[in-house]
Amino acid sequence: MKFKDLEYLRIENQTTSFPKHFYGKFCISLIHKGIKQIAFENQSLFREIGSISITNSQRSIF
Repeated sequence: MKFKDLEYLRIENQTTSFPKHFYGKFCISLIHKGIKQIAFENQSLFREIGSISITNSQRSIF
């Protein structure tokens, strides 16, 4: 099965935060280590080890 415009990103040993940013599509994340923060206008969600998150990134800020 082919997926048009599929991007794969693997991050290891990250020691600094990414600047806040948007994507124009959905983001699927599998957390192996650490914690992922997903920021919305009025709240933040945190995903921990073993979590899978699917985010409509047009509505969130990473």
